[in-house]
Amino acid sequence: MIFNDIVGKNISFCREHVNFILVYNEGKNSSEDYDNKNKNSSKDCKIKNQDSSKARIGKYFYSKAKKKYIRFGLERFEKLYFHEVFTYTEQEFEDSFLSLN
Repeated sequence: MIFNDIVGKNISFCREHVNFILVYNEGKNSSEDYDNKNKNSSKDCKIKNQDSSKARIGKYFYSKAKKKYIRFGLERFEKLYFHEVFTYTEQEFEDSFLSLN
């Protein structure tokens, strides 16, 4: 709504022309797997940040269907407020938009 006010357009303009991209911190929005080889030593405790099982399965099936996977329930805003909605981890965003290759 603030964007619409700034550019002087109505919500129909956003539905037709504006894409919403959410870039999220995977480490703060994922499950963590702990590899505790030695519980007494913090040097040996490795933390891997990974998507939750539900997100990994969802991404897999959406990719097989050649569709995009939208996290956090934001798919409900597609066509309602925005033309398209995308959710990316920081790494996915860098690979898709910032890579020089």
